[in-house]
Amino acid sequence: MDINLLVKTLSLYGDPEPEAIHYLTRTMKEQVLKPNKKLLEQGAINRRLYFLTKGLVSEYRNTSEGERTTGFAGRGDFFTHSESFTTQQASPVSICSETDSIVLSLDHSEYRDLITGYPAVKKIFQALYHHYNERRNRINISLLDDPVEARIQTLKEEYPDILQFARTKHLISFLRTNYKRFHKAMTMI
Repeated sequence: MDINLLVKTLSLYGDPEPEAIHYLTRTMKEQVLKPNKKLLEQGAINRRLYFLTKGLVSEYRNTSEGERTTGFAGRGDFFTHSESFTTQQASPVSICSETDSIVLSLDHSEYRDLITGYPAVKKIFQALYHHYNERRNRINISLLDDPVEARIQTLKEEYPDILQFARTKHLISFLRTNYKRFHKAMTMI
């Protein structure tokens, strides 16, 4: 298991203790995923925190109107539905791989041991949580206020490979547009 990207990502938000890195090396599980592989099923108890070392994943909800994509995670991102992970409740979303992907995952109890045993890592995860919330808010504001072309640009800035790898139906759903407007916007970019 290659944890260099994990260490690099953690180091962007603080200085993790070497013992914490050793703990993560011992406890994180590596999974190789094919496209469309679900990591988390809507309604299931959320017990894992994930880190993406390769690929792209999407987050979506099934509603009475159909499937609605609510987010993406790219290479070097931590991801899970944070509220259901923290409370150990049923997840309101599903998480699925968009491409061939490699993820590292950490069980909830191992995560609790990590943040209680290593104060610097606890601060890093607090900073990561803040960063991901700011990113989600920035994207959501763009989705509400901007024309489709600007929404696509915002998404490309956050996830450079997204247009190449994400499924069109998930992009259209996430961008809150339709097929015709999406393709017209793509020709204008």
